[in-house]
Amino acid sequence: MARNQKNKKSKEDIGLISSSKPTNQPKKRSFWKIIIGLIALLVLLAIAVKFGSVEYLTNVVKNNPIEETEVENISVAEDSQIGVATKILGIKLNEKVGDKGIVEVDGNSFPSSASEINASVFIDGAKSGTKIAVVLQQKGSDSRIGPIIKDISLEGTVAYNFAFQQPLGGWPVGDYSVQAEITTGETGEVEFSITK
Repeated sequence: MARNQKNKKSKEDIGLISSSKPTNQPKKRSFWKIIIGLIALLVLLAIAVKFGSVEYLTNVVKNNPIEETEVENISVAEDSQIGVATKILGIKLNEKVGDKGIVEVDGNSFPSSASEINASVFIDGAKSGTKIAVVLQQKGSDSRIGPIIKDISLEGTVAYNFAFQQPLGGWPVGDYSVQAEITTGETGEVEFSITK
């Protein structure tokens, strides 16, 4: 046994067997674990940023796909009102929008041939970071378009426009409503009709 210990000692001395003595060389495995961990964290962060706020919406009326028209958010008042409760002031409807991208002349009856119906929702006390969802529904039917959801990015008194495209075959004649809801719980509704 003494011989084995002697051989072991001599092998340690010449570097054939590593000793448990600390060395001045940095641990390569720890360095790479930290690097891989940081890369994994960055990848997870990138995925969260990319997909965390993406919303997938399917707008269908009688199984017909509908395209959403993007319209810039319009600020009606420049300064936000601190402490004011969010409130839907009203919803204006029309086939066309004005120069500011919102409905300026309100209507309550549209022909079945209308290519689109615009609904501009006017909000007071809007808070950045909330969302607004709008649905167009035919009364007495399961036919609906939406919800179309938009992020509220402005504060104060603002207006957001939602464009509902004509379904294939035209709008069915009848009574309709547009309902809006903000994530703060505030709701609004307006009724209209489609005629021949």
